[in-house]
Amino acid sequence: MEFVWYDYETWGRFARFHRPCQVAAIRTDAELKRIGPELLKYCRPREDCLISPGAVGVNRKTPQEVTRQGVSEAEFAKRIHLELTRRPNTCIIGYNAMTFDHEVTRQLFYRNLRDPYEWHWVDGNARMDLIFLVCAVRLLNPGALRDWPDKNDGCPSFKLEDLVRCNLEKPDQMAHEALADTRNMLDLARLIKRGSPTLFDHALRMVRKHNVEAECEDHFLYVSPFIPQKGRYATILTRIGRFNRRSWFWSYDLSGDPTPLQKPFASWSKEDLKYARRLIRRIKTNGAPFVRRCPLPARTQKAEFVLERMQLPGAQVEANLEQLKSGMEPIYEFCAAREEEWLKRDEKPVDADDALYSGGFWSDKQRGQMEEVIAAGGERDLWCHKFDDVRLESLVFRYRARNFPNSLTSAEQDRWRAYCRSRQLMVDGRFNPAKYWDKELAELREDPANAELIGSLEDWRAHLRDELSLDCIDSSD
Repeated sequence: MEFVWYDYETWGRFARFHRPCQVAAIRTDAELKRIGPELLKYCRPREDCLISPGAVGVNRKTPQEVTRQGVSEAEFAKRIHLELTRRPNTCIIGYNAMTFDHEVTRQLFYRNLRDPYEWHWVDGNARMDLIFLVCAVRLLNPGALRDWPDKNDGCPSFKLEDLVRCNLEKPDQMAHEALADTRNMLDLARLIKRGSPTLFDHALRMVRKHNVEAECEDHFLYVSPFIPQKGRYATILTRIGRFNRRSWFWSYDLSGDPTPLQKPFASWSKEDLKYARRLIRRIKTNGAPFVRRCPLPARTQKAEFVLERMQLPGAQVEANLEQLKSGMEPIYEFCAAREEEWLKRDEKPVDADDALYSGGFWSDKQRGQMEEVIAAGGERDLWCHKFDDVRLESLVFRYRARNFPNSLTSAEQDRWRAYCRSRQLMVDGRFNPAKYWDKELAELREDPANAELIGSLEDWRAHLRDELSLDCIDSSD
């Protein structure tokens, strides 16, 4: 198997809303030796692109700079797609990638009329997140790395920059530069592969769904930095029966006493629901989780060592398991309610650009139409399709507008500006671009070193006001 190690710099922290501004990728062989040249590309922002001043303050990239160096989003997506899929049996790896980089890739391909999923499964391909392996090494073989950083509150830090600072003798110093972060991530992986080859190989096995299923038949160790308990990054889960889906299943966290949840589900309070969301976890078998079977009772010396490092007494785990078995029905009802909640959420109308998970998979006919649009390039006469999915008509129009603006008629230019205006001013639940812009720009002003960045951001905002007439909202696409 070969590997592609990659990283994005983006215009913000929400993968659904914010676009990439830079990508870097390095292909290696199974021994993590580089194959071929490194990839580094910039993506030009268009007027519908939401830019967070906070992100600019971190990555130090301005829209004007990226516009000068960048390519169109269609070309950017084409180049990434080529790198990820040009050879079979490629495992695509990022850091904190399952919740961000891989999601950025899906959204990018979806917007640019490419299959958002095939890149990580076709021809034996897979995807992985190095942060899960790092957590497992800290728990199971901490001597594999020289030092382990902690945050100010004493909790473990799994930030890439902290791990690199503590463990690489000559790290690439360009922080929040996609190529530097990719090089550093790869060097960290090389250290782990040398220091803990067994764990490295186990994590690699988990990129296949059937291997995850085999490890999770009953009780299993689950390692993740996203466990919602302060300072915790590993626990023991037990599989909950009855709910078995093709790509995921429910489990219960045995660090918590199930007794408060074993009363009728209809009587659960808000506190009970919050407690349940912390302990009842959905495991995605296609998400390459770091899991390992854990027979109970765990009485071996090695098992006791692991439980001690998790600060989780074995007797407590066993007692919680026995208590769980005595009353599962309310927990089943909770799982069913969560599934219904997700279905209703996915049925809500959303803008086409954000509807990756709301409209089902593309049909063969629709995929063929998208391929024709991509192949047509700037040839307007070849875009005359009738689409049977409401998302696709909007996606194709916006694809044209972003990448071939000279092809638009006067009426289409008005339609594009109206869409960009609605995008820049949208309010969607917790996400409000205008609110974030003002708040984050004010924070940047606190440091005089940001004066040039602030000037560039104000110029960009002035450009949007002039181009889109932001003071005059009339309609949306």
